[in-house]
Amino acid sequence: MFLLISFIGVSCNNKKELDFLTVLVDVEQDNALLLSEIVDDLQTVELELTEKSIIGNLTQQERVFVFDDYIILLDGHKNQILLFDSYGKFISSIGSKGSGPGEFTQISDITADILNKRIYVATDSKLLTYDFEGNFLREVPCLGFSKYLNYIDNQLMLITTVVGQEDNGGKYFNEAIVYKYNNEGRIEDSIGIYKNYFDKMLGIASTNKNYMTVSGEHTYLYYPVFMLDPVLRDTLYQLNKNQLHPHLRIVFSDGKTENRFIHKLYRSTRYVFSHYHNSDQMEGFVNYYSCYDTKTNKSYHQRNGYIDDLYTGERVRIRPLDMDTERFYYFHTNLNNERLGDEANPTLYIGVLKK
Repeated sequence: MFLLISFIGVSCNNKKELDFLTVLVDVEQDNALLLSEIVDDLQTVELELTEKSIIGNLTQQERVFVFDDYIILLDGHKNQILLFDSYGKFISSIGSKGSGPGEFTQISDITADILNKRIYVATDSKLLTYDFEGNFLREVPCLGFSKYLNYIDNQLMLITTVVGQEDNGGKYFNEAIVYKYNNEGRIEDSIGIYKNYFDKMLGIASTNKNYMTVSGEHTYLYYPVFMLDPVLRDTLYQLNKNQLHPHLRIVFSDGKTENRFIHKLYRSTRYVFSHYHNSDQMEGFVNYYSCYDTKTNKSYHQRNGYIDDLYTGERVRIRPLDMDTERFYYFHTNLNNERLGDEANPTLYIGVLKK
């Protein structure tokens, strides 16, 4: 089954859609949010530095999974997958670089099945499966311009963007699809997110991940549209019974949604978060972050991250911990820590949000 949800066809201005949450982002504000205001608990894990576990420059290209006994890190900058124990001690790297069976040249994304101890890796052309000991188990073809993996409710899901041209020399298109895989690694279902048409070939991908998230019993999806076309790209969808339903939207106080690239939109039980930058390059590339508290109706809007008033005293960019939006993480390297020395892996900070 293929279900296509058109961004143009689902209008948040329709009166039938007024029952979902609308969140105002006041772009005139610059009221930095202290982590202590939204955090219930915050812990640190110092990731062990060895010759095989040197972590590169983490610039939103990473992916982090934290389980009871393991921490799995995708270092997109160095194109490596590292496995640590829950205390940060390095265990092993997963997979190897190359073009042969079980090898990869460029990692797009990873996800993990903790119950069966499986790590899934999406590359430029194939989908690989390893166990937690690093043993290669299986690979299947995997096409698409950009790829993002999720493992939810015992099922592997792949979000990908496909670019192509209609038959007989028609218009070019850019199409985002969610593929569902069975336990044998075969596609058994798909959900269309959007399909846009252009006069020339165009493919755009974001280095951000966490497009599919889970809060409580609900699964949500936000996939950015990096086009200045009149398409709906300000809405968080809820995935229910293989269908995408509009759940909430963000509205900018100046009404200029089309002038902004929204990288991330997600919610926890209590908070709604967004991350965007303006397309007006006259001001340079500035990341903006907003947070709306559904319990107090208080909102925050700030440049370049939230203020960590609990540990580092600096601005940090929090992200959902894997797909769980009730938890978050960020990295920070404290070079003044004498015990770690001048060369240290970044410290992993793991937080739990208030409810």
